[in-house]
Amino acid sequence: MKNRARIIFMAVLIFLLCGMGLLSILFPNEELPPLPTRQPDFEIKLMNPSCVAFSPDGKQIAIGHMDGWDLFDFNTREMVDKHRWKESYVSQISFSPDGRRLLTSRDDENIILWDIETKKELFRLDKIGFCTSIGFSLDGSKIVAAVGQRVPTPGYAAIWDIKTGKSESVFRTSCNRAVYAPDQKSVVLTHVNQVERWGIDIEDKVKDIAVFKQGIVASGFSVDGKQMLAALFNAPAKLIDIESGSILKEFKNTKGWLKFAGLSQNSSFALVGDSGGIPMKASKADILDKIPFSEVVYPRRCKGGLYVYSTASGEGIVRLAGYDMWYSFALSADRSMAAGVTQGSVCFWDISNIVDDTVADSE
Repeated sequence: MKNRARIIFMAVLIFLLCGMGLLSILFPNEELPPLPTRQPDFEIKLMNPSCVAFSPDGKQIAIGHMDGWDLFDFNTREMVDKHRWKESYVSQISFSPDGRRLLTSRDDENIILWDIETKKELFRLDKIGFCTSIGFSLDGSKIVAAVGQRVPTPGYAAIWDIKTGKSESVFRTSCNRAVYAPDQKSVVLTHVNQVERWGIDIEDKVKDIAVFKQGIVASGFSVDGKQMLAALFNAPAKLIDIESGSILKEFKNTKGWLKFAGLSQNSSFALVGDSGGIPMKASKADILDKIPFSEVVYPRRCKGGLYVYSTASGEGIVRLAGYDMWYSFALSADRSMAAGVTQGSVCFWDISNIVDDTVADSE
């Protein structure tokens, strides 16, 4: 019996080792050489920050946290205003195009539009679902949001009129990002593994822009809205032409919990934000559904930060860091500054002075 058990044990062990070897061939875990690290240019210390946004003119910074939101002067870095309430924490925050209003979403499935000067609610959308993206139309008269799927409630995207607070268009499809297209007559929706354009008036899909085998966990658009950077689950990030759907460039990003994707002012740089954690209790479906950061257990840490890549060569240039664990990232309206939220601090980097050395090296 002992010999038989030993033979069975050895057979199972050999089978597992062979299986692991085959997986390593089919799905190689390529370790990229570490990028040079750049420390923040300055920080704003704050208890329990969760998200950050730049005003359109770049003069103010809004920071959401456990107790509400604060406004800071960008030049002096001093707090100029604050608003507190005893409700759940702010998970996302965004300025209106005129900089006079603030849009926040919270983990209790609400969206609130604030008047910054009076700190009063202009309107509130209650129990609409956990928002995975919020934003404004170009003229600031509409709000667009993507609402994540929660069983048994399906995900969707919608547009609300600011004056009436009523929904004007509802897109009945699960998505994790919704933004206005440059023509303002359609919206671009980022789904689990594809990018689509939907008509605002007809509330129906106009075209498939791109489809991937891997899930899209974060996305960001160029200033003119003609290109999109998609950060994928356990795969290289991709730069996509919105009109044709063609892949313009691939970037070998990190294998952590990706939280952000964005492009610089002239789209010469791609920025991929890595939280610095590897999820243990989260499945792939959880990751694609963007479960809250606090609900994930991280058994080990990788080097998180904002990874900057050249869109010309596809090579990594620098890692904007200073800390290892990050909650969220943001870019200023003119794309000259980047911000990252970590425990007890919001860090800022000037990205206008980044030089693409990879192009010169490759020539």
